[in-house]
Amino acid sequence: MSDAPNPQSKIQNLKSKVATRLPAPYQQALTAVIESAQHCGVSVYLVGGFVRDLLLDRPNLDLDIAVEGDAIILATTVAASLDTSLASINNSKLRADAIRPYENSKLVTTPFGTAKLTWPGADPPATLVYLDFATTRQESYAQPTALPTVSFVADI
Repeated sequence: MSDAPNPQSKIQNLKSKVATRLPAPYQQALTAVIESAQHCGVSVYLVGGFVRDLLLDRPNLDLDIAVEGDAIILATTVAASLDTSLASINNSKLRADAIRPYENSKLVTTPFGTAKLTWPGADPPATLVYLDFATTRQESYAQPTALPTVSFVADI
């Protein structure tokens, strides 16, 4: 009989930590990321400081998402999804059929396969949610402070 923890229980523990750490607008945004990734047929991973701080029980709302696929297409899909859901949540103020994609969200992209999405969460109102998306890639720098030369890779 082994005392090694069950890998499934570790995953459930991390899911529970994510659910308890993130305010409702961030949970809604993360759900939109997961659903959009499934729709686009890409894999996504939470990476960076949020994951580190989650494991160390520190607060952090800096969500970095690595995308095995086109991060800009995924971020665009997420922005449209979040704006549509915001319209349905606030249907007393907005008609879902009248809202344009990105009316509420701000999406900024770069030629390096990255995108930054800012979304005004619906619950509580005015909670800004920030998501950073990056296509899985390798970077090299010709010299310090130079912009990177980016080559996209298929997986993380």
